Amino acid sequence: MCMACFYKPLKTLKDMNNKHTQGEWYYEDDLAIKAKPNKFIAKVAIYRSNSEANAKLIAAAPDLLAALQVLLSLTPTVPTTWNTPFDQLLKDAIITAEEAIKKATK
Repeated sequence: MCMACFYKPLKTLKDMNNKHTQGEWYYEDDLAIKAKPNKFIAKVAIYRSNSEANAKLIAAAPDLLAALQVLLSLTPTVPTTWNTPFDQLLKDAIITAEEAIKKATK
């Protein structure tokens, strides 16, 4: 499948299936997190050395959530017969993704 084929479903998931503030999230120089056009969401404490990294991660959260939801919809359920190291890595990644989605949406 072409990557362009996933654009519309990914946008649909981002804009319709989640209860968080809709719109493209971004952060400003003062580390305020906003959703376009100009909806305030949160502000990251500036006094920490990792404040900008935290702001970037928070601003990316809706895109990360939507991407995980799409990826999991394309991923088979995890069979118990997966035994190779790669299988275990994929299984752990699927479980972690499912837990992250629950953490963000429940």
